[in-house]
Amino acid sequence: MKDLKLLFTPIRIAAMEVKNRIVMSPMIPNLGSAQGYVTPAEIQFLRRPRRGGVGLIITGDVIIDAKARYQNRSLLI
Repeated sequence: MKDLKLLFTPIRIAAMEVKNRIVMSPMIPNLGSAQGYVTPAEIQFLRRPRRGGVGLIITGDVIIDAKARYQNRSLLI
């Protein structure tokens, strides 16, 4: 466990300080509504790793044009 000590130390990325170096990579859980809105299931999906101690969560894709939507439950802006 001594070898992992650095993993649990804070790190600064530009103006943002992250509490540790554990990062969740982007994922597309397809938990948005049929209209592309954030749902309670999407929020819960992102809360779990945060509660587990993940320092930085990189969210999956968010579609900016409905014509480019390629999955039924992806999020739209």
